[in-house]
Amino acid sequence: VIDCLVEIVPIRYTRPDEKTGREVSDTHPISFLSVRDFILQLKKHFPNLRSAGFDRWQSSELIEELIAAGIDAKSLPFTAAQQLALFTQHRALVYNDLVQSLPSQTKTPDGRPRAEAEFSDLQEVRPGKIDHKENGGSKDSADAIVIACHLALELSAATMRCRIFV
Repeated sequence: VIDCLVEIVPIRYTRPDEKTGREVSDTHPISFLSVRDFILQLKKHFPNLRSAGFDRWQSSELIEELIAAGIDAKSLPFTAAQQLALFTQHRALVYNDLVQSLPSQTKTPDGRPRAEAEFSDLQEVRPGKIDHKENGGSKDSADAIVIACHLALELSAATMRCRIFV
């Protein structure tokens, strides 16, 4: 059971472009210290918090600190083939009503729920490679949801000693 899925996203703001003077969208950098502190606070409130997963981007020190605090933190790099398998597995779960997503409070610039928009904008950009359409979008939320579902399946299989065929 996934009790909580937290996605840390940069805060967006607009600023004038130095060269053109036009308004452009930009993001503030993410504070990894704040992310670590947030996860440690979650652990205090939810003692059954067992694991945290991160992409490889600048996360090694954060992972080490969380492991020292008793959280099974790990980097989750996936090849294109593994990502395709994860998204295929997730699609099967959705189509068979075995997983449901809570409504997303975060919206895209065009007003759609972020996670829903990311899933609908995904495509196989070349054989074996899943990515967003060429609209410059992100698939961070979709990645987080798919990986969390996969890890939950692995955890339930390991702890309940059952087999899950997807």
